[in-house]
Amino acid sequence: MKDFKPDSTPIERSTSSLILQKMSALNPASRTGGAGRGLLLILLVGGAFFGGYYFSKRHVTSAPATPAVSVPAEAPAAIAPAAPVVPASTPVPVPPPHAVVPPPHVAAPAPAPVAVQSAPAPATPPPAAAPAPHVAPAAPVTDFTIAGTNGIRVVRYGPVDRKRIALTFDDGPHPTVTPKVLEVLKEQQVKGTFFVLGDRIRQHPELLHMITDGGHEIGNHTYSHRLLTAMSTNLIEREVSETQELIRTAAGVETHMFRPPYGAYRASTKEILQRYGLNIVLWSVDPEDWKHTKDPQHIVDTITNRVQNGSIVVCHDIYKTTLGVLPDLITCLKNMGYDMVTVNDLCGVPNSTPIGAGTAPAPSSVPVAPAAPALPPAAAPGTTPPPGAAPAGTNAAPH
Repeated sequence: MKDFKPDSTPIERSTSSLILQKMSALNPASRTGGAGRGLLLILLVGGAFFGGYYFSKRHVTSAPATPAVSVPAEAPAAIAPAAPVVPASTPVPVPPPHAVVPPPHVAAPAPAPVAVQSAPAPATPPPAAAPAPHVAPAAPVTDFTIAGTNGIRVVRYGPVDRKRIALTFDDGPHPTVTPKVLEVLKEQQVKGTFFVLGDRIRQHPELLHMITDGGHEIGNHTYSHRLLTAMSTNLIEREVSETQELIRTAAGVETHMFRPPYGAYRASTKEILQRYGLNIVLWSVDPEDWKHTKDPQHIVDTITNRVQNGSIVVCHDIYKTTLGVLPDLITCLKNMGYDMVTVNDLCGVPNSTPIGAGTAPAPSSVPVAPAAPALPPAAAPGTTPPPGAAPAGTNAAPH
């Protein structure tokens, strides 16, 4: 025992001695026998070993614990649901550029249900319309007014489906200008229409034969070129009937065209014209050659700029300026592709008929109008027109 030096602390050795004393007290025979001493030695070593182990464990666990610093734990990240397995043949949908993608720790909201509307059933097509019946070509473009059983046509222009126009000349016949106008028309192989005054026929009746012999047409333009809307019905009838009789006597024909001075007339005038078989012919292009007697180019430019298919152009065969521009004007119109014909040919108004070919003479009960004064001059702008001229606010041209 004196050679045994256990590697133990004082506490452990005191504990072993205490155990040995307890065992000696319990078994006195062990103090004298060698076997008893060997057993005692084994118990002593084992007790020292286990005592040291027990002491070391007790020392560690009984030491004061270091206070732990509480660190707030992060909230566990929510796990987004796994993406569904997409077959290889199905294209993976890609969100559009404007779509909002939720952050990784926030679960994506479930898509709102989309209402699927079924496509509307196709409307029943309406029954096919029956083909329109064949329509005959349109009649000449005219302003057509019916008065009584025979009817009166009020013509402003002709049909527009062909490049044809009508040149008309008012207020003649003039003793020097009209014959030269007829020569130009003959040279250019153009036909015209002349609306004549009874007063001028009385002075130069031979000029009417020159007009008709050249293949041109004649129209009634009253006797004295006075404004019809300022005259009584009886005076209007005298103006019409006297001129109609002078045309019959000088030219041997009955005309069916009438142009009221200044283009003005009343409804009652149509009743008078119906009795004489006259149609009203107005115009659609007016170069105002009566006002631009010192500007011949204005006459040509106005006509060529405004003329179109079916136009009725009004000029005057009493002005030398009009006569001077007539050759160039006709050449320009021809170059534009226009044919110049009479109003009768353009609009379908009946041609003048020879006397004795079925035309009724003028009513004998109509008194013959006395000789009228000379044609009143056109009013200057801003002045009061003379008696018989156009009233204020209207075209003062001597049409």
